[in-house]
Amino acid sequence: MKHRLYLFTLVYIMMSCKKPYNPPVTTTNYNYLVIEGLINTGQDSTIFKLSRTVPIASSIANTPETGATITIENDKNAIYTLKEIKKGTYAVAPLNLDTTHKYRLRVKTTDGKEYLSDFVQAKNSPPIDSVQYEFTGSAENIYSYTHDPKNNTRYYRWEYQETYLYYSPVPSYYIFKNNSIVHITDDDQTQVCYISDTSSAILLNSTAKLTEDVIYKNPITVVPITLDKLKVRYSILVKQYALSADAYNYYQNLKKNTENLGSIFDAQPSTAATNIHCVSNPDVPVLGYISAGSVSQKRIFIDRSDFYASSVGVNYSYCGGAAITYKATQRTPYPDIITIGTDIPTDSLVAAPILGSKDSLFTIQYATAECVDCTLKGSNKKPAFWR
Repeated sequence: MKHRLYLFTLVYIMMSCKKPYNPPVTTTNYNYLVIEGLINTGQDSTIFKLSRTVPIASSIANTPETGATITIENDKNAIYTLKEIKKGTYAVAPLNLDTTHKYRLRVKTTDGKEYLSDFVQAKNSPPIDSVQYEFTGSAENIYSYTHDPKNNTRYYRWEYQETYLYYSPVPSYYIFKNNSIVHITDDDQTQVCYISDTSSAILLNSTAKLTEDVIYKNPITVVPITLDKLKVRYSILVKQYALSADAYNYYQNLKKNTENLGSIFDAQPSTAATNIHCVSNPDVPVLGYISAGSVSQKRIFIDRSDFYASSVGVNYSYCGGAAITYKATQRTPYPDIITIGTDIPTDSLVAAPILGSKDSLFTIQYATAECVDCTLKGSNKKPAFWR
């Protein structure tokens, strides 16, 4: 009994001595170059994004690297030049490159530094067999399936872009424009929008330890029904990349360093070996890994009617409206175009329409912009792929 008491006392003392540790956050701005992209040998454009690292405590999430010169070179001295299409983003039209050659990337920045990658062999992704979803009652789980009958791929990476149809909780039929109240046109409508987002997690899988090069039910993302994404119609475009073993190890290490550092049982941060180097100053680090090859992709659509859920989407019960009544002389010029019960019903909640005129008094019913204007979240232009 005495030993148990001693043990309890020791544990109590150890627990009571625990103090929170807040590690100091460095404010040093190392300003390292970050290179993201793929030398696309297929029928898609080659796009690279250049940016600079920022301190952890910085309020700036991204610093694009502008004005750089980027070229792709092959082992036969052929050169292809990329153009800056927006700040920090460089692109070239589909190159349809010969995959029997090796390729590398050369980057020259405005500070006079030059970066050069190692030559890499192009590695084409096999087709995606299918993208499927599974409803769990609280979310849609999205999976991908693929295989390489030649057993040559073995290492895979995925990205995705999701787009969904969204209706504003409160419709609007009129807007203030040029100091007047006018009917909304298709270009100005704020009720129906398409909202898009891209993946941020590093999605990897490997069949290196399997006898067959088959990827089965590979997790892509989970879409909770508590979000608006599944409320009407949802689409996801999955892109699949084939990696070399070295590229796979780079992304795997990067994933550990950025996504799996939440507990004492996770891997400790380590340097991710890159294949691009600063040739003008070998001591200058650069972040990124250059690969070459074609990308396979597949898109699916999910309609609300494809599954059953008692409640889908965000609760917008707070999106009420209010009314303001004032004399016509309080706002000039004033278009005499609306009468009660003709153009719109009197109980409509709209952003800023006039609902009628009587004795020179006019009433505006309105709601907050968040409840009315879907363009605050997405675009009111229908994407070309949408069906």
